[in-house]
Amino acid sequence: MKNKSLWIFTIGCFLLILIYFLNTYIKSNNFPSIKEISKDYIYSNEDRELVIEDSPDNIYEYNVIKYISSKISGDFEDVFDELLLSPYDSITINNLKKQYTEGYGAKNIVIHAINTYETLDDLKEDGHDSNRLGNLDIQNINLDINKIVHVLYDFNYTEKSITEDHMTFSEGIKSQHYIINKTNNKILFIEFLGN
Repeated sequence: MKNKSLWIFTIGCFLLILIYFLNTYIKSNNFPSIKEISKDYIYSNEDRELVIEDSPDNIYEYNVIKYISSKISGDFEDVFDELLLSPYDSITINNLKKQYTEGYGAKNIVIHAINTYETLDDLKEDGHDSNRLGNLDIQNINLDINKIVHVLYDFNYTEKSITEDHMTFSEGIKSQHYIINKTNNKILFIEFLGN
């Protein structure tokens, strides 16, 4: 009797571990690996599409692209938990999922260029204003900066977003900076909306 209970317990634990592994493995493999993303790669989900014209050169750029891909895949919760230092609260994630399911949000995103910078001075040398990122005065805030990833992309809304005036910002070419945290390489800060 004791051996049978131990055997059932062992099998049960094994099955739980297997289910957890498969669930994690399947979720993390919805988006291609960094090696699979090449120039002019297209990632699509139903009628939404992400076109990557400039392939990622490192894990920082890959993670930013994966974060942007959540607008196409609708996989907000897992991507945000994995990549953001301060994940969104469950209410925000549920609102994003609801809007996505109802047909709002991004229709097409085309990443034209993505670059990684080591320091704010490197940004400045490349023509960016390294004292400010959007409305954030980063010189006067103590951010634990590891890398700064700059993305130049084109953003278009779904037809439903346009016809029902459900747009949070204008369509067209966007320029954003993503600050990567030094201690765990998660996205620490996103400059929302730089044009």
